[in-house]
Amino acid sequence: LMLHAGGQQVDFEAVQAAATPDPVGSHYPIPHARILELAVEGLEQQGLHVVSGEHGLAHDGMRYFGLLNLTNGSNNDDFGLVAAVRNTHDKTFSAGMALGSRVFVCDNLAFSGEVTFARKHTRFALQDLPRLVNDSLGRLGTLKRSQEMRIAGYKDAEMTDDQAYATIVRATMARVLPNAR
Repeated sequence: LMLHAGGQQVDFEAVQAAATPDPVGSHYPIPHARILELAVEGLEQQGLHVVSGEHGLAHDGMRYFGLLNLTNGSNNDDFGLVAAVRNTHDKTFSAGMALGSRVFVCDNLAFSGEVTFARKHTRFALQDLPRLVNDSLGRLGTLKRSQEMRIAGYKDAEMTDDQAYATIVRATMARVLPNAR
């Protein structure tokens, strides 16, 4: 979670207390806390639990940004899973979620992850969001399984010292690894 463009880190109570404006035309603002609740409910239905989180509000509470660190099942020590959640009441962007092992959300509107979705704030958004969350979590399950298989492969692979040296040299020459001087 990056807050440097006017956003302030807050606790969950401040997220709950953020005012939600009345609908105007086709724009139906969704309470920040409700977006967060939908995300957590969907995560828990998939067997993932929030172990820690960070929350930020910007523009007098009109914009919400959150990052949730998740349990990962049987291999928490190998890699982590993260969910980013964002919402707005000022029509700046759609309500959305990003999921994966590398997730980024910023108050400058940057938002990325291996699996993402967004939904405009229209009349039926609250009806659609649970399905969008679950569909995204289904794709996260596929990502998690492929990551588990890749890491298991790394753990099972053996390298001689010469192979390891050659791999490090090639990675340094390709500028994948920095040349420590």
